[in-house]
Amino acid sequence: MEVTGSIEMECERRLTNLYKESHNWLMGVAYKVTHSHETAEDMVSELYEYLHKKKNVTKFQRQFFCYKKNSKKILI
Repeated sequence: MEVTGSIEMECERRLTNLYKESHNWLMGVAYKVTHSHETAEDMVSELYEYLHKKKNVTKFQRQFFCYKKNSKKILI
């Protein structure tokens, strides 16, 4: 799939918004799962990298991210 400039810009905008709105939450969830700040940072960084490489704007929608408290699983 060819990524056009407008898709690239939209992905960048949504990734920036995701960081601003959800970074602390994502770090908190990752820490609860890993019990390690370093591993949590790595997980969240890898998530941002994955989303950046995918260039798929639907992956940035808030409902895409889910945390099941009872089963302690992150659904991405």
